[in-house]
Amino acid sequence: MHRTYAFVGEHVFEVQTDSAQLMNMYTNFFHNVRQSTQKPVHMTVHIHSGYGTLSGRAASGIANHSKNLIFQRDNYVIKIESSYKSSDLYVYNSRALQSGFGALYCLFITHNGWGIMFRSSYADRDGGIRITSGNLGQQVNQETSELNPAETATLVKISQTGATVFSSFFGESGTTRFPLSSIFLYHHSFQEGQIKLSQTKALIRLLDYVLYWPDDAEQTKKMIAMLKQLVAMTPSYQHFINVHKVASRLTS
Repeated sequence: MHRTYAFVGEHVFEVQTDSAQLMNMYTNFFHNVRQSTQKPVHMTVHIHSGYGTLSGRAASGIANHSKNLIFQRDNYVIKIESSYKSSDLYVYNSRALQSGFGALYCLFITHNGWGIMFRSSYADRDGGIRITSGNLGQQVNQETSELNPAETATLVKISQTGATVFSSFFGESGTTRFPLSSIFLYHHSFQEGQIKLSQTKALIRLLDYVLYWPDDAEQTKKMIAMLKQLVAMTPSYQHFINVHKVASRLTS
């Protein structure tokens, strides 16, 4: 049995597998230590290979079997005990392992009401989150020097005292945190500009960028509650980027 300990946000996961290849793939993606930690383990994850197909389509399913919850995609399956203390992750390949563990962590933090993971997002040095749509991610990163091109997901802890940003759950940057000051959603437009969003509009638009399992009604309910709390204490803005200016700069 191969074993390591993963540190994600404020949480510790004990990761186990019988496969040396799977363990090597896992340690390439996530910040971890081999030796036992003095910190309490929040969840034990057993990783297995040989499941699924290459496609990894967005189609998904969920089932409740006795004491287990099962979340399924084409290239991975997550089986979680109802206590959320132990889980099994069955994967097809390294990409499925990366996606599956990310999905497992999002299920975990949503279940506990701890926070939210935003996809297609970048954390800047001023405590803001910049969320992009389509191919804007690379363009915004080129235009804004303080953004880290390696970060494509942002972890946010939500509490009564405020929101805290963890730049990513990949690598050691997941241990870096700072207060969240603002949220920017970038979109293509024929003119540049910026508007402040109402709490309702911000919630609706942010929901498209949250990593969670929408087939689970309980997950959706908890996610919306956390988003309401987030937009109530964090100003959100819609930022428009002129497509013609971007195109001319990229081709000049």
